[in-house]
Amino acid sequence: RPKDSERGFMTEPALTSSERFKSLETSTEAVRQYALIGAKLDRADLRGMNLDGVNLTGASMRGADLTATSLRGTLFPSADLSRACLLRADCTGADFSNADMSMSYLRAVNFSDARMWHTVLRSVYAKNALFFGADLRGSDIKGAEMLGARFNRARTEGMRNIQWATFKWFMPPTGGRPVYEPF
Repeated sequence: RPKDSERGFMTEPALTSSERFKSLETSTEAVRQYALIGAKLDRADLRGMNLDGVNLTGASMRGADLTATSLRGTLFPSADLSRACLLRADCTGADFSNADMSMSYLRAVNFSDARMWHTVLRSVYAKNALFFGADLRGSDIKGAEMLGARFNRARTEGMRNIQWATFKWFMPPTGGRPVYEPF
């Protein structure tokens, strides 16, 4: 009777994918080797990763945690980032054209020189976010909280629903707490 190795069967125990690709899972460089166009990354924990220049066109990243992630030059056209957390993320030069970022947490995000054509920014919390030189033409910011956000050199022509966004606090003439809506 021939042995298993002679019949072409593997005699070694099978490895799981986590054992076989252990070095790739921890390497941020490995991410750039994969096509992530249209990827399903809903609720993914990507905190602190370096995703500079990765192409995430059309990716679904609903509820993903991108806290303190480097996203410099990353491509997000038509991506779904609704309810994502980008706290302190560096999105310098990233492309968010036609992306849906509804209800995302964007506190202290650096969007300097980012392309955000027709991006949906409805009900986002973008306190102290930086939009220096960003192109926000056609973006929808209905219900967005932009307290302390900076827009130096930003292109804002054609932004929609600006009247429904909050940019500063108002003090009522009768005293009391500061409010979002002007009196």
